[in-house]
Amino acid sequence: LVVALALGGRLAGSARRLPRLLGAAAGGLVVGWLLNFPAGPTSLRGAFSAAGARPDSAGDLTVAELLRFATGSAVASSLVWGLLVLAALALVLARESRFVWVVRAWCLVVVSVLAALAAEHGWSSWDMPRPEVLLAPAGFGLALAAAFGAAELVGGTVARRLWRWVPAGLGLAALVVGGIPVLALTLDGRWGTPRGDFTTPLATVEEESRLGAFRILWVGHPDVLPLGGWELDDRLVFATSTAVPPDVGLQWPGSRPPAADRLRDAWREVMSGETDRMGERLAPLGVRYLVVMERIAPEPFGDLAEPVSPLVEGRLGAQFDLERQESRAGLAVYRNIAWRPSRTLLAGTGEVTPEAFAAPPNLALPAFDPPAEARGVLPPDSTLYLADASDGWALHVGGMRVDPRPALGWAQSFPTGGGGEATLRHEPSAGNVTRLVLWALVVVLVPLALLRRRSLRFRSGVVPEPVGDRRAPDDVVSALLARARRES
Repeated sequence: LVVALALGGRLAGSARRLPRLLGAAAGGLVVGWLLNFPAGPTSLRGAFSAAGARPDSAGDLTVAELLRFATGSAVASSLVWGLLVLAALALVLARESRFVWVVRAWCLVVVSVLAALAAEHGWSSWDMPRPEVLLAPAGFGLALAAAFGAAELVGGTVARRLWRWVPAGLGLAALVVGGIPVLALTLDGRWGTPRGDFTTPLATVEEESRLGAFRILWVGHPDVLPLGGWELDDRLVFATSTAVPPDVGLQWPGSRPPAADRLRDAWREVMSGETDRMGERLAPLGVRYLVVMERIAPEPFGDLAEPVSPLVEGRLGAQFDLERQESRAGLAVYRNIAWRPSRTLLAGTGEVTPEAFAAPPNLALPAFDPPAEARGVLPPDSTLYLADASDGWALHVGGMRVDPRPALGWAQSFPTGGGGEATLRHEPSAGNVTRLVLWALVVVLVPLALLRRRSLRFRSGVVPEPVGDRRAPDDVVSALLARARRES
């Protein structure tokens, strides 16, 4: 965005405000990071990966489709060209400082479309987000150009404005025509969302997931999965959840968990034919169901489909410990018969080894309170295995707190000690609480300080510097500010 705005200023011959623009952009990045804290990325590459992987670069979208924002099936009408005509007319209507901002707005459009095109054709070495994300600044640019074009008609003498009524009428017509496809989506109140989903074929998985005792492994193209994921191969991504439907927070998967590498290795071994026991590989991870999705919704409710390779169906069907539970157009559900609960009670208090999972499954702490608390009775001199390596888990047994120990590189375990009534819960760390308090203070105090400073400047009669290089003498905003100062 900074590059686009700076380039627009250079093209329009107005680069005096570039340092201020860079400062505002840096401040916007800091505020944006704070608003997403503590889940915000810690590096530039992390800003892309945090949005989830989108590994394929099919190049399906053309420049014309990107300019029309036709990235899906909801709005694919040619009438959207009217919005670009409206923004183009602003280049004819705008003068002086407004013309500078119209040029900057168009640079936003061009840079955004080029970024989306690079993502579609794989020209970037980074995992770029979806085209809709990259095209968001383009939508803002079109709105900004149209706004400055309309503002130009407000000021000036009647003689100066008469010759502009013809392009203004054309702009109004372009706005109406370009808005028809969007208005059509509002008629039924659904905004193009599917009328049905895969609730019925996933009903069994949803009911069993209420115990919070296993994971669901989702595999498919990122455009059809109901949650964000990590790259599995050149086309597919994978993700895990503990419930159906997945929590909305899983749309942003964040950093790759320790178990992700093992899941990806197990998948690659299956696809290469090295193993016919995928369920056994997934057992220590607590994966009970594998869901392969090829459509965003069943027919006829959704027309977005991303079929997987026939090799995937063949390899998964050859696994001895994966039982196919459901198969419909666009969805396949496999049950892992070698599954072990994500909260497993193991004999002894020694180090957890893969051989310990050869014993029959033994679910520990069966009373589960979503989202992250389980209760029950634990026997003495045993080990509670938890297939989750994230920080913050704590076990309380017989009134004593037990700290976790690393297990298998992707999990953790708790010795039960003398046993008794036990509660396993995820507790926020003191560091996170402190950071959240600091975040709240910054988000609240910084805007208050800026408003206070602006109020003091206004009372002292200091005129704020104009946004552009030079304001027209008939600027309505400047006239209103001058009148307010005189009256005060």
